Amino acid sequence: MPTTFEFTTTAAAAATDAQGAVEELLRRNQGMFGSAQVLGVLDRVDVAVALAEHDGGTAAELAEISAAGRAKASGQPLVDAEWAKGTLLLDLWAGLAALR
Repeated sequence: MPTTFEFTTTAAAAATDAQGAVEELLRRNQGMFGSAQVLGVLDRVDVAVALAEHDGGTAAELAEISAAGRAKASGQPLVDAEWAKGTLLLDLWAGLAALR
């Protein structure tokens, strides 16, 4: 029986992991998570950005989105607003999709 192997780079695996974490939060009711979960996802995004080497423009843009999200999460009231979390997560999701 033939076996198919999929080879991925560490950067692609990190982007996939971060995108999965973003998708997990997107599936939740936005009132069901707070700044701590957002910061955890941003940590994963930062790892993916640090490992990305093939697309400097996309990685730089994603790093800016992550930094802005981290600043909002540090000032918790803004991140706890449903519209702020949804917008941030969608921007992260789109940036990570572009990295892969």
